Amino acid sequence: MVGEVYGESWRLTRLHWLTSWLLVFTGMVASAIVGFVLAEFLGLGRQSTSLLTSVLTLPVNVGVFMSFVRLARGEPEVGVNSVLDAFDKFVPLCITSVAVWLVTVLGLILFIVPGVILALGLGFAPYLVIDRNLDAAQAMRASWDLMLGHKFEAFLLAVASILLVAVSAIPLGLGLLLSIPMVSFAQGVFYNRVVSRKGLDVA
Repeated sequence: MVGEVYGESWRLTRLHWLTSWLLVFTGMVASAIVGFVLAEFLGLGRQSTSLLTSVLTLPVNVGVFMSFVRLARGEPEVGVNSVLDAFDKFVPLCITSVAVWLVTVLGLILFIVPGVILALGLGFAPYLVIDRNLDAAQAMRASWDLMLGHKFEAFLLAVASILLVAVSAIPLGLGLLLSIPMVSFAQGVFYNRVVSRKGLDVA
């Protein structure tokens, strides 16, 4: 499945390369601006700045992911504005993300492997809050159900993505111009395939 996912992500990267980089750049700029304001204007420390930046830009990061998902579905009119769609669900997104983080950390404390399994099983929960209009409990349960039988595939995809980015960064980082959109599309394609295989309609 990983090979098929990356084959499709390569096709999508060639088709939507500029749009994909606008989406990625939007997420990067949002994080940079929020981090700068928190550190320079509010005088927060590094750890506090990092934590608050992650929380405040959560809707942007989820919006970026869902934009790649929508592009992979062939939906029209996906652009920078679509990144902001997730702000309507800021509170449930935060609740879901914190709950997933706490459960995963607890699992990591219990000899690491359970934490990895939990992370793989619950990883789609924040996106399901937006994509399926679910609350935190529903999204976590739905993500776990979706990933039944697909956790190993998700693990292989994550390993392949890390290797691709690492290798592409070697020649002066120029390969990242292709690998970053490919990795982003691969995640979106994988999400759509899992949702489709579990019998949920994909728009």
